Amino acid sequence: IHTVHVPIFESTSFRRQLGERLTEAVVKEIEQRTPFKVVGPQDADTVLVGRITNDVKRVLTVTPTDEPRDLEVRLRVEATW
Repeated sequence: IHTVHVPIFESTSFRRQLGERLTEAVVKEIEQRTPFKVVGPQDADTVLVGRITNDVKRVLTVTPTDEPRDLEVRLRVEATW
C-alpha cells in the first residue's frame, strides 16, 4: 500500500464544516507522519472513511470581560481503513 484516499468525513453536527476541517487535519497528519500519499479515489490503493458521531465544545475559563480564554473540544469519530 502506497496511496490512500480520504473522503470528507460525515458529520451530523450543527457546527459548520466540522467534517471538512477534520478531514483536512487527518490528511495533513497522514502525509507528515506516514509514508503514504493521499490521492483521489481512482488512484488509491486503500480508502480511509470517517464519521463524526458526537462533538462537545465547552468553555473552561473566561477573561474578566466574559470572553472565552480556554476551550475544550471533544470529538467521537468512527473510522474504517
